[in-house]
Amino acid sequence: MAASASAQEDPAHALADKFSHAAEDEARAEQAREAEAARQAEAARKAAAAREIARRVAAEAARKAEVEAERQRAEDQRRADEAEMLRQARAEAEARRAAELKAQAERAQAERLEAERAQAERLQAERAQAQRLSREAEEKRRQEAKARLEAEHQAARAQAERLAREAEERHQAQARRDEEVRKAEAARMAREVEEQRRADERDSVEAQLLKEQTELEDKRQQELSEIAAKFRLAREARERAAREEAETARVEKKPDMEETRTSLGGPRPADTFDRPPERVSVLLIVEPRRPGKSTNPILCIEKSCYISAGDSDSAERVSRVQALGPGNTIGRRAGPCNKQRACIYRNVYLGDIASIQPIDLGFWGHKRHDIYTVRPDKSCDVIKGRLFCASPVIGHGYRAWIVPEDIAARAGADALEAALAEGLPPARSAALNGWTSTVRQDR
Repeated sequence: MAASASAQEDPAHALADKFSHAAEDEARAEQAREAEAARQAEAARKAAAAREIARRVAAEAARKAEVEAERQRAEDQRRADEAEMLRQARAEAEARRAAELKAQAERAQAERLEAERAQAERLQAERAQAQRLSREAEEKRRQEAKARLEAEHQAARAQAERLAREAEERHQAQARRDEEVRKAEAARMAREVEEQRRADERDSVEAQLLKEQTELEDKRQQELSEIAAKFRLAREARERAAREEAETARVEKKPDMEETRTSLGGPRPADTFDRPPERVSVLLIVEPRRPGKSTNPILCIEKSCYISAGDSDSAERVSRVQALGPGNTIGRRAGPCNKQRACIYRNVYLGDIASIQPIDLGFWGHKRHDIYTVRPDKSCDVIKGRLFCASPVIGHGYRAWIVPEDIAARAGADALEAALAEGLPPARSAALNGWTSTVRQDR
């Protein structure tokens, strides 16, 4: 019975347990549902709270934006008001300044008018001899206006008269200037015509002179050739005689010839150079055509002429036609020797013997000096820095030293100039300005 009772109780217990378990499951499900509902409610609450917070934040942001916009509008309005107040203040200041300026101008005008009126009254009082009458202000203004108008009319009339006088004077001055310009132009044209006529005449004369000079030079060259031939024959005869004399002297051994001293104080040099120098320096002094006048000397040798280049440079060699033609006569003429009485011609080709002729260049004509046959002066020497030549060439109106170029180079430009300054004396003991010479002059 106990066993059957236990068997009967087990299903009840199992059913009870089943129902108990189902109730527990239902309770747990209910709790789960309630928890889910609570969770969902909490989530909804949080979402609603978040939405409320977002709404509040948006509302606060909108409020702040509106406040900022309102503040900005207030600031802009304040600035606009300040700008308007500043503009109004400036306008009022400008108006006050303009009013003050206007008032000052009116006061100045009033003071000026008052001064003018007072001056007019004083003048009127003086003219009327202190007669002062009481007049109405309107009458005074009318009289003053009338006086000012009359003064302006008088000033205008005086100005018009002055302008008229000035215009008349300007017209007369312009007429005089036009007349002077016309006369000057006429005189200029006359001068140009006269200068052209003179130039034509001068060209014609120069052409004729050039033709005559060319013909004369040709004739002179022919004469010089004949004279040179005669001189060559005479020179050959003199050289033969000199050689014979030298040979005789060497044979007889005359001691007195070796002991003879020249006027320069040294022993007499040999009769001839071992080899005659071909180039020389010619020191020339030319007398002017008229006392007190200058000269323009060039040196002509045979068919050529030399124009000096100074005391250090070689003289320039040109043809006679070129040197005496109008181009050189009107142009450089004698170069450094223009308007000089003394001149140096360096490094001139002379040869053993040649004919020289100084020529003084002139615009309308040349002065041709005498022609002489010369050779390098064997007596020239440099003694204590000074140049001496015992055999100067003496012509009519000129004197010259024919110095071998090596001796001239050894002497130097200063010694050459010093010799010219001393007048090319014939010897060391000769007078500085003497013109006497024992040198034979060959025509």
